[in-house]
Amino acid sequence: MSSSRRGIPWGFVAASGAVAACLAIGWSIAQPKAPVTEPTWTSLFNGKDLTGWTATGNAKWTVQDGVLIGEQNQGQPGDLWTEKEYDNFELSVTFKMVWPGNSGVWFRCPGGQPGYQMDILDKQEYGVTVGTIYAGGFLARNEDESIVNLTDWNTVLILCDGPHIVVTLNGHQTADITDDKLAQGRIGFQVHAGDKYAPMRIMVKECKLRRVLSETEAQAAEANKQCFVCHLDYAEEPLTTTHQKQGVSCATCHGESKLHIDDEDRKTAPDRMIPHHKVAKFCRTCHTDIDEKCPHAKPPAEDEPEQACTECHGKHKLEPGE
Repeated sequence: MSSSRRGIPWGFVAASGAVAACLAIGWSIAQPKAPVTEPTWTSLFNGKDLTGWTATGNAKWTVQDGVLIGEQNQGQPGDLWTEKEYDNFELSVTFKMVWPGNSGVWFRCPGGQPGYQMDILDKQEYGVTVGTIYAGGFLARNEDESIVNLTDWNTVLILCDGPHIVVTLNGHQTADITDDKLAQGRIGFQVHAGDKYAPMRIMVKECKLRRVLSETEAQAAEANKQCFVCHLDYAEEPLTTTHQKQGVSCATCHGESKLHIDDEDRKTAPDRMIPHHKVAKFCRTCHTDIDEKCPHAKPPAEDEPEQACTECHGKHKLEPGE
């Protein structure tokens, strides 16, 4: 006779537990990783003028009291685009619409041509409202107008991580799609054509972005966190950020340096320190084409010290007394 609990054979209980464990493990593995973003946001709109932006069409774009305003120009529509293109990012836009209107936040628009758009629409007219994604057709529809501040400011977050696109409006997710038609492009705002939209004004008081890091970059960024506890001035240094994008962390050049990290008195040096006159030689370990690309890489005269790569590519050295 098999042992049992409440009439259930122990063998069945054990087997069921094993299956449940396997299912739990499988579920855990199947969950997508949350994207890792840069720690800080970069403002795309400076609140003063249209620096970094370019317009197409004939709409009127002005900046008043720190707010970007777009409206028709004698009935003419148009778009406003970032000069740069972006691929994987989290974009935050705080905006308000004067209705009736038809506008949207463009993203991943190659060369300023239509790409994806987070629509700003009137539900009574279109059946969908703010938070909908359009790209030649509706890819995701938001029909819940209760989450839209029709007469006040709204904040939308647009996450692009490879083909995965998520839109969150005022804390409510309105879209979660997978679409691989467009991988990068410009960000922009639209003023639509049409006499009925003559009174419209699209107003933006904040537009900021932070990049989604690649897996190798995210690993390097995670490794660098312990260094930036003390060396915070290196976190945004071009030499650091450029290497980090390639998956090269502080430890790649300076070693794991565990004793240095644990020394709160800052008296223990990292495992590997490169003297100034040997920096160029050390950089050649990875950058084997320095001699062909860099005009300063030629061997110096006997009475001259060799120029370090860091003299041009970031002030990556401690000042005396640090």
